[in-house]
Order: sequence, then C-alpha cells, then structure tokens
Amino acid sequence: MDGNFQGSLKAFSGTEIDWLVHVLSRNEKSNFSVIRLTVWLGSHIRVPHLTFEFGTLPDIFFYLDYIPLTDLLIDLDYLERYYEPVNQLFLNLQEELST
Repeated sequence: MDGNFQGSLKAFSGTEIDWLVHVLSRNEKSNFSVIRLTVWLGSHIRVPHLTFEFGTLPDIFFYLDYIPLTDLLIDLDYLERYYEPVNQLFLNLQEELST
C-alpha cells in the first residue's frame, strides 16, 4: 500500500510441464524478500513435482519440497525410489534444527 513492496510473477506451461510459477517479492524498507519456484510436471512424468523458496524476514529461510504424483501409502515403489534415498538426510536436518 505504501509503494515499498515490489515483485513479479511469471507463469509458464509446455509439453513437459503443466505449469511453472516464478514469484519474486521484496520490500526493501522491511528487509523482506522471497523468491519462489513451483514446477508442476505433466502427468506422464513420474518424478515428484518441485517447490522451492528462499527468502529473508528477518532471518534467511529456505524451503524445498517435492510433491508426490501418487499416494505414497499405496505406491511403495514410488516411495522407495524418490523419497527413501533422502529420508536420512531429512531426519538429520530435522534433528539439527531442533537442537
């Protein structure tokens, strides 16, 4: 409202990607900034979708997630292939953040 907030939003789509959204927002007066990228892949691609966010307010934060295309409680092969390899890394990061 005061004119200090600036940003952009770009959206894309194509044959391999159903949609991709790139957002950049910032308010220099409050030291807030964020960049976000969300990629939603076509249904013919079996890898998880991707969400990535990096920003400041007042500290630096980072968020990364990949969203499954299937129900992980039912599709155990998918769970093993895409999530099990990074499970221990995730648990280690959670432990570091809680201490």
